[in-house]
Amino acid sequence: MWKPWCRRHATWTKALRRGTYIMGRVAVLSTMRRRGLASKIIEASEAAARDAGAKLIKLHAQEYVLPLYVKAGYTQIAPVDYEDEGQPHAWMAKRMGDR
Repeated sequence: MWKPWCRRHATWTKALRRGTYIMGRVAVLSTMRRRGLASKIIEASEAAARDAGAKLIKLHAQEYVLPLYVKAGYTQIAPVDYEDEGQPHAWMAKRMGDR
């Protein structure tokens, strides 16, 4: 169950390639940021994806939050682009290991 501080939990779309998942938006209300909540959402989302068979997770992150994903173990796999509503974004990926 998601708490009221979370406007949206991470959303998932299984990619065409087997075992590859795309993490959608991870959003926390601005009044609740800087408390580690996004990291917890990412961790829970990764666990759910791993349980569903994910071997690789990709995401398209806004440039200003790249450090959050680097801290969570993601690697930037493409240069920064502006393909999402004019905001700079970069593709990142993380291989899922066994628990």
